[in-house]
Amino acid sequence: MKVVHIIPAAFDYFDDIKTRAFSWVDEMSKYDLELEVLTIQYSTDKNNSDASDKIKSDRRKFAGVISGQAGMANLSQFDLVHVHCPMLGGAGDLLKWIKSESRPPLICTYHPAIKFPGIFGWLIRGYNQYYLPKIFVQADIVTVYSDQAGCQQIARRYGVNGDSWLGLDDGQKNALTNHEVVLKLLAVYSQVVSKLI
Repeated sequence: MKVVHIIPAAFDYFDDIKTRAFSWVDEMSKYDLELEVLTIQYSTDKNNSDASDKIKSDRRKFAGVISGQAGMANLSQFDLVHVHCPMLGGAGDLLKWIKSESRPPLICTYHPAIKFPGIFGWLIRGYNQYYLPKIFVQADIVTVYSDQAGCQQIARRYGVNGDSWLGLDDGQKNALTNHEVVLKLLAVYSQVVSKLI
């Protein structure tokens, strides 16, 4: 199965998500998956080189920091698209791609507990408040790096129904290992892709 992960990289605001998501990709590379990672817009050269140093093997590839349109151009070649949120940059292009007629399944993983201080934080929150509800309702499944109660809280924050959302944690903050989270995500991948067969 070919899976692409879209990971936010806006300056240093998304370092926690980036670190967590790249570690999941690293863990996923132990399984029968062909993985690619891309970050859309708003990153520094340092972030780009750090990430590419982590993603070097036959089964993993770092596509780099690219514009939204360039990032969407090749998504249909994958069996599954996994978007990590919140994000900054490329969401409008992603939403256009999501609404295209034939696309592979879309999984969104929301990473809560990200702090966006100051005026720029308001911009990021507003950006996500506008785009994420539209993306979430189009996703085949939304997972949250939280427990089920956290899923419902985040769904309410974005004004969407979170009844089918899946919490990736068991209720004890950061209790699960990367391996345990990846096993849950692999089960989600299988479930979503099997619906197409």
